Amino acid sequence: VDRHSWYVQQLASAVWNFTATRADEAAFEKGFIWCVDVNSEVYRNVCDSLLEFQVNLLKAIANNEQQLSSVNTLRKYRLGTSASVTKNKKILLNMDIINVSQEKIEFQDPLFKVWFAKKFIYD
Repeated sequence: VDRHSWYVQQLASAVWNFTATRADEAAFEKGFIWCVDVNSEVYRNVCDSLLEFQVNLLKAIANNEQQLSSVNTLRKYRLGTSASVTKNKKILLNMDIINVSQEKIEFQDPLFKVWFAKKFIYD
């Protein structure tokens, strides 16, 4: 949960709920899945509000692509032009979906990244 205080508390509570006598890896896994699932409606609504190029850009970010405007990345993820990447990156940043720091681009919400990857990358 990347030290996000809200998710740390939510995860700790969920793990506690899945613990009989002592927290173990199974309780943690169930708690983590529960945290992702309980937020899935919000994540679905966010994705429903995005354009195809924006979803494709999130796919590239979820796959840890850092050269988003490279010819290979533009083609692989169908991102349009490098100007389109710049525009959509700014939109996603303004929507608080991504963070850009020291040229590293990542999801602002670590559970959204997990949910997104499950729905758009691994399915």
